[in-house]
This record gives sequence, C-alpha cells and structure tokens, in this order.
Amino acid sequence: VQVIWDIFHYGSPDHVDQGGSGFTEAYVRFAAEAVRVHRSVAGTAPLVCPINEISFFAWAIEVGYFPRVGPKKQGWFKRQLVRAAVAGVKAMRDAEPDCRFIWAEPLIHVAPRDR
Repeated sequence: VQVIWDIFHYGSPDHVDQGGSGFTEAYVRFAAEAVRVHRSVAGTAPLVCPINEISFFAWAIEVGYFPRVGPKKQGWFKRQLVRAAVAGVKAMRDAEPDCRFIWAEPLIHVAPRDR
C-alpha cells in the first residue's frame, strides 16, 4: 500500500486567504515543510498530490457551490491554484528531490442547463 499525501484539499487555515496575493507564498512554505516533515518521520520521500481537483475546486467557486474567494472573474481562481501548485512542486522538489507527484482530477460530466 502506498499512501498519497494530499497537500491541499479545498480548505485552508482561517488566516490564509485563498484568493489573496499571499496565497501562493503561504502554500509554497507549507508544501515544502510538509515533505521535509514526511522525510524526517518516514525516512522516505513522499508521493503527493499538490492541490486536489483544481478544475472541480475552481468550478465550485465560480458557480457558488463553495464560498467565493478573490475577484469575480471567470478562470481567475483556477489560474491562482495552478500558479500555487507549480510553485509548490518546485519548492517540494527543492526540499526533497526524490518527492513524486500525482494530479487528481474528477471524472464528471457537466452539461449546459438547457440539456
């Protein structure tokens, strides 16, 4: 059995604004420290999902399924998450070069309301 660590799964601490300009920096610090802690405890490099279901999370924010964060601009939050995820992967690789990654996305069908 291989445990896959999900670094960010929808929620964040109250002091972290997912829509704010400091989100990426906060995520990067947390992600790098998470893989360092994993190595210190497990003695091996982790297998991680940097940010869970980016496309679903962004869609859920845009349609109001989850509470809105950041500006009300289509596609904005998805770009915010992708920026954070890419920067986080770099930071995790710098902290733990043997770290491995997967990207989890949902397999769902979202049809227009008129169908």
